[in-house]
Amino acid sequence: MLGLGVRGCRDKRPLDRSLTSGYALGLFPPATLKPSGPVYITNNPGLMQRHVPFPANRLQLPQNPIRDMDNYDQKLDRIAEAYLDHDVRSVSGTTCWFPILFEKVLAAAKAQGRRAGAVKDIWPNLRVLFGGASVGTSIFTFIRSLNRLVIVGI
Repeated sequence: MLGLGVRGCRDKRPLDRSLTSGYALGLFPPATLKPSGPVYITNNPGLMQRHVPFPANRLQLPQNPIRDMDNYDQKLDRIAEAYLDHDVRSVSGTTCWFPILFEKVLAAAKAQGRRAGAVKDIWPNLRVLFGGASVGTSIFTFIRSLNRLVIVGI
């Protein structure tokens, strides 16, 4: 077995195409290029965000200028405010940012007068979180808070 959620070549079940029918939201560092002598320096996730091919780039969030914000706390605020009405199907990034984003999404909804106890009330088609752990931090550290924020409600 290759891993959780990875299907083998012999799997004959039909593919679930609903994941690619909405937006993919990525929590990545800014895609800014900084000059350093004769070259420019950036990070791999940021660089990859700048070069997502068409038509996938139309379904990738956040869009510029939010994508390139340096202040991550402000960036998460803007993401929460800007994409409440988008059909977000997946969220990817460093796992420790997921609960913070989801708390901000719920706060932004409340500020607009919406009744939302959980992220599923805002993004009902959210299907998967693609996360990479911070150094020394396991996804299991966040399972309870993610379950409460996304599915159960506060």
